[in-house]
Amino acid sequence: MKAGWRTGGLGELCQFINGLWKGEEPPFVHVGVIRNTNFTKDGTLDDADIAYLDVEEKKFLKRKLQFGDLVLEKSGGGPKQPVGRVVLFDKAEGDFSFSNFTAAIRVADPSNLDYRYLHKYLHWVYVSGRTETMQSHSTGIRNLNGDAYKAIEIAYPPIDEQRRIVAILDEAFEGIATAKANAEKNLGNARELVGN
Repeated sequence: MKAGWRTGGLGELCQFINGLWKGEEPPFVHVGVIRNTNFTKDGTLDDADIAYLDVEEKKFLKRKLQFGDLVLEKSGGGPKQPVGRVVLFDKAEGDFSFSNFTAAIRVADPSNLDYRYLHKYLHWVYVSGRTETMQSHSTGIRNLNGDAYKAIEIAYPPIDEQRRIVAILDEAFEGIATAKANAEKNLGNARELVGN
């Protein structure tokens, strides 16, 4: 490992908060609830169909999402889709929580670990297939082993280097997205030419 880098268990570096059950005791509040359907393949939050529900105020107050939280899919998936996806909650306004099939991950010390770096790290853990070994199957639903997930060792450099790495990755992924869009446009143009 490079000089200045450290490692730590995810459970030591972050706080985990269990998802929200709707509940039946008033008073209620009307909030947006992030569900598995709001997770995309690239690890971003799709807020096109966030469910808005009336939930118990006392339960919501303990589970209100904060800007920079990560939302972890801990149950769901399917035969060909493991659980363990993570999305970054990047909304600065509004009242939002997360379903009982998910959990929130909150960085304990933001001066030590950047939430964007952590998101990219945990997204890599998922796409590399590491979460596949951390789950059990029951009646068609996959369940993530929380203890195994919290034991993931995170390697991280000093905070400024984390931010530099995030900026480089963001630029690279933006370039890939642009190249893909251009290739699809060129393919469409070629089909039009051939069709004429």
